Amino acid sequence: MNQHKVNVYQTSDEILAQQLKGWDKVIGDFVKKDAFFAKIVASQKAYAKRVMKYLLMNQPNYKLAYENEFGNIAKVKI
Repeated sequence: MNQHKVNVYQTSDEILAQQLKGWDKVIGDFVKKDAFFAKIVASQKAYAKRVMKYLLMNQPNYKLAYENEFGNIAKVKI
């Protein structure tokens, strides 16, 4: 990335929160108009609720491990 002068940024929590609010509104509008779409969204949410809870509980803190090995992530040159 540094060799080619490419900058990579992580979306901030504040921006992501606003994107999710916007997405909820878009999905809400479609759900009201299309019963089949509503059924699909409900199924996806039920699946995500089960799977992501396990994933979030079980996954280690990779950033902690990375920084233990290479130092502060913001200062690591790739």
